[in-house]
Amino acid sequence: ASPLWIGTINAALFVAPLLVALPAGLWADRTSPRRLMAAGAALRGIALALIAVAWGLGWLTEPWLLVLAFVAGLASTTYVVVAQSAVPAMVPAGTLGAANARIETGAHVSSTVGPLMGGALGRFLAAPLLPLVAAVATVVTAASALRLPEPRRHTHASPPRIRDGLRYVLSHPLQRRILLRSATAMIGMMAIVTMMPVAVVRAMGYDALALGLVLGVSGVGGMLGAAASPALARRFGDGGVVVVASAVGGLSALLYPMSLALPRGWDIATLLLAETLSLGAVTVYSVTGRTLRQELCPPELQGRMNASMSFAVQGSGPLGALLGGAVASWAGVPAAFWLGAAIILGSVPIVLLSPLRGMREIPVER
Repeated sequence: ASPLWIGTINAALFVAPLLVALPAGLWADRTSPRRLMAAGAALRGIALALIAVAWGLGWLTEPWLLVLAFVAGLASTTYVVVAQSAVPAMVPAGTLGAANARIETGAHVSSTVGPLMGGALGRFLAAPLLPLVAAVATVVTAASALRLPEPRRHTHASPPRIRDGLRYVLSHPLQRRILLRSATAMIGMMAIVTMMPVAVVRAMGYDALALGLVLGVSGVGGMLGAAASPALARRFGDGGVVVVASAVGGLSALLYPMSLALPRGWDIATLLLAETLSLGAVTVYSVTGRTLRQELCPPELQGRMNASMSFAVQGSGPLGALLGGAVASWAGVPAAFWLGAAIILGSVPIVLLSPLRGMREIPVER
């Protein structure tokens, strides 16, 4: 497929928040989170399994892959929005940051093992069969979700409305800053991530195993970032660590385009370093930023707050994916990487020039 088609298919994964994130937040505030999480995991598994089925029947084309990626994105968005909303109600007071760090650690263990498995299995299996492995994993996810404790429900003075979450996020000065920075950085990161397979396999000339190594090493950076998040929050403060992580992530992003200009061997090493540093910084930002958002938000608005964030942040992903694919098609992969890095670095002043920079503790509002 062309770089533009690859960007389009990646965009399908991230366009889902524009349709389902806000309703998912409303459902999370109204109904059982664990059942919604299980349903989201099950639907994702079905979509992934159908990739292999369609390939086996000779039906798998770019449009079919686009549709199945879109369905998988819908399911993932539902799961993530509901899960983020359920955590604050499930853990004891004062442990939310540690809980978010553990969740991120688990996610990055998966993102380390998964690409390495995919790269290795890709040597022996046809690529369209690999989603079957992920489909089996979603069965475990759905079963685990059903075993979660049911979080306590909150009473509402009036029927929950989607616009209440949007109004809260856009009117709160700190929530608004986090949203703007996250959405901007997502555009830049997706421009890079979408073209990563093209960069490693076509521009650099490495095989699928090397691609799996690059994507897997990023998970190591994520695990280190998750483990370091509580200590960094104590060192720089709840708001300061958000600024520090943003700055480190912005500077690390410059290593992506630089890697494409280096000799063989040095290019993949620099790309590995870029992935490790960038994903470490992203994880620190994600853990501390999510904890800050959850602590600031009233309990009855958790679902709709997280949904509004996902709508804006994940919804900006398709723009980055399409932008990366289009620029790579017209000007080459290095140009797409430089553009993505510039956007990520340009997002840093949004939090640097804000009250977050000197904020030691979260100003809890109830």
